[in-house]
Amino acid sequence: MAAAILAVTRPVPHRIIGKPEPTLFKMGCNRLELEPLDVTMIGDNPETGGLGARRLSMRFIQVLDGRIGKKKPELLLATG
Repeated sequence: MAAAILAVTRPVPHRIIGKPEPTLFKMGCNRLELEPLDVTMIGDNPETGGLGARRLSMRFIQVLDGRIGKKKPELLLATG
């Protein structure tokens, strides 16, 4: 989406922040006034949410089935 915006505007200084960049996780912790060690990231992708969490020593719980419905999602506690 950022590329589309930049295609119709002149170049402007910018920084894209998203998973697994630690900045995104730090901003969330700061907003909640919590330390990363006191936070658990819950997500379906260990390569994005999981990696970002591990970079700050946060716990990560992987949701194997992210669909919302009557069935409870399976959980996998990631270690390491």
